[in-house]
Amino acid sequence: MPNLTKPQAVVLAMWTGRTSLDITSCFSPLLCWILSLWPEGEKRA
Repeated sequence: MPNLTKPQAVVLAMWTGRTSLDITSCFSPLLCWILSLWPEGEKRA
């Protein structure tokens, strides 16, 4: 990992945190939809 100044590190942490949050909020409904389509007998809860 490159040497970052404190502001750069904070910005990087905020950006990566926001990005992963966006990915999660996009995938959660999709995952629920896929699971709702899954045949009941094949669900392994």
